Amino acid sequence: LPPPWVPGPPLNIGTIALDPENSQTVWMSIAMAGSPSVFMSSDGGLHWQDVHDFQAFFVATAANPGSTGGDVFVDPRNSSRIYSCCTNTLGAQAHGVFRSEDGGKTWTAGSAGFSNPPVLDPAAPATLYAPGNALGRSTDEGQTWTTLPQSPLAPNGIAGNLAVDPSGGLYQIFDYGTLLKSQDGGTTWTAVTG
Repeated sequence: LPPPWVPGPPLNIGTIALDPENSQTVWMSIAMAGSPSVFMSSDGGLHWQDVHDFQAFFVATAANPGSTGGDVFVDPRNSSRIYSCCTNTLGAQAHGVFRSEDGGKTWTAGSAGFSNPPVLDPAAPATLYAPGNALGRSTDEGQTWTTLPQSPLAPNGIAGNLAVDPSGGLYQIFDYGTLLKSQDGGTTWTAVTG
C-alpha cells in the first residue's frame, strides 16, 4: 500500500473502519498532502483498492484535528453509507464531511463550518456530532451544521474526544478530566463524577 518497490513518501493512515455487516470489508483513510484518499479491502485487508481521491489539500484526523491524516466511518445501519472527514483546502480552515451512499463509488461533499471530525449517532445515523468547545450537530448526514450552546458545566479548557452510546447519549471529556454527559442531543449536560 503501495507495493514496497514504489518509491514515494510514507503513507499517513488516518483511521480504519469495519463494515458492520461484513468484517471482510475494511475501509481506510489515507492522507497524502494534496491528495487524501479512501481505500477499501474486500478480503479482510489482504488487498486494497483506492476507491476515491478527494480534491482537497488535506484531511484532518480525530487524533490531530487540522493536520494531515483522515477519518473514515461506516453507518452501523446501512453499510453502503460511508463517511470521510475532514476536508481542508489550502489556505482555508473550512472542514466538511464527504458521504457515499453507494459503498464508495460516488461521494457528496457536506457543508463546512467545524474543525473536528464528527461522531455518528448509532441511534439516529443521519445525525453527526462534531466535538469541540462549541459542539456541532448535523441531522442531515453532514449537509448542514448547527452550533449548540456550550454547557455552563464545561471547564475553561480544551474539549477532547466525544463518544455517543447506542441509545444516543453523548459523552465529552475536557483536558482537565471533566466528563460531561447529555441525553438530549447536546442541549443540556450533566457532569459525570466518580
